Amino acid sequence: MTVAVIGVIAVFFLGMGVYALAAPGALVRPFGITLADAVSRSEIRAVYGGFGVAIAGVLVYAAIAEGDVRSVISITVGAALAGMALGRLAAAVLGDRTAFYPNWFYFLVEAVAAAALFAISAP
Repeated sequence: MTVAVIGVIAVFFLGMGVYALAAPGALVRPFGITLADAVSRSEIRAVYGGFGVAIAGVLVYAAIAEGDVRSVISITVGAALAGMALGRLAAAVLGDRTAFYPNWFYFLVEAVAAAALFAISAP
């Protein structure tokens, strides 16, 4: 079960990362963001692409690691996902009302993934 949870979340990050590297404009288009020049595409490739691929790699390592390493990685990635979900919630509280997709959809994905990682990290 633990390896499956980590694997599913790793695939999500890998998919996001590869998609951001290959098509940064398409990745952020559902959020109403347009990438007018090379520096903006570079930023999306770095933050969404590089980060996504790196987190997928760390999660793969966690899946094959044992004990404390797996727990620490799960807690760390869970905290990052929880932070993203909380950022979306803060935006809503501060008045940025949005439709279900994409913001609330990704809020649910991030919150569920964070909760799953926290749950499997418990001793």
